[in-house]
Amino acid sequence: MGDRSADQAFVGQAVTIQLDREVDVSRGNVLTDQEQLPVSKEVKASILWMDEAPLKEGNDYLLKLGTRMLPAVVKRIEYQVDINTGEHLPAHEIGKNEIASCLLEFSQRIPVDEFKRNKTLGELILIDRVSHMTSACGVVEQVENGDEKPYFEKGGLRAGGYIFEEFYFNLENAFLSRQKTKETTYRQGDVVSVSGDSFHYPDFFDVISLDDSVAVLVRNQTIQDIISLDDYSYSGLPILDERGFALNQF
Repeated sequence: MGDRSADQAFVGQAVTIQLDREVDVSRGNVLTDQEQLPVSKEVKASILWMDEAPLKEGNDYLLKLGTRMLPAVVKRIEYQVDINTGEHLPAHEIGKNEIASCLLEFSQRIPVDEFKRNKTLGELILIDRVSHMTSACGVVEQVENGDEKPYFEKGGLRAGGYIFEEFYFNLENAFLSRQKTKETTYRQGDVVSVSGDSFHYPDFFDVISLDDSVAVLVRNQTIQDIISLDDYSYSGLPILDERGFALNQF
């Protein structure tokens, strides 16, 4: 503490910490003994919009959470809150002094928690990237599970299902964003979309997951079957891997 060593410190006290090993840490990092502290890049937050220009889905900002600053994008406006009745109203943009629930995605995974459990890691502000003025303030209501993945699944067979997920690369901020679908697990008989903003597949093709030893047969935009790779026979249809890359036959 200051110019002297100390064996303990109390809440709210300013201290300097010297680690016993070299670790790449900087402003905004978190030192904790809580192994279950959430780490994620997506949260649902209630925000108060303070900017003259309306908030729209897809807008990107600088997000300040605790002492960390990083790029973030408003992926979706869940609803607007009527300040008089508390009613949840559908909305695609939010005006000044209005309150909304939004899904935010950060440029990287960081320690973040619900405001009701951790004030420091649960309150945030959105900053305009050009003017550097505060556009919104808010609190984290829910931390999205960063480990959640889409899968193909049948019985004991399971393989990654990213092939039908939308991916967007933000050139300005240099980070990859994934648009989650409503279904995170694809099963036999499910009808799937074979085209989107970031992908386009034929109506008939096979998905091969070498890591999971699983083959997925897509016929007329429907998952006909999910089988073991040992039972798979090449039928001449296009073959893709679980991320949507074409595989060539040799």
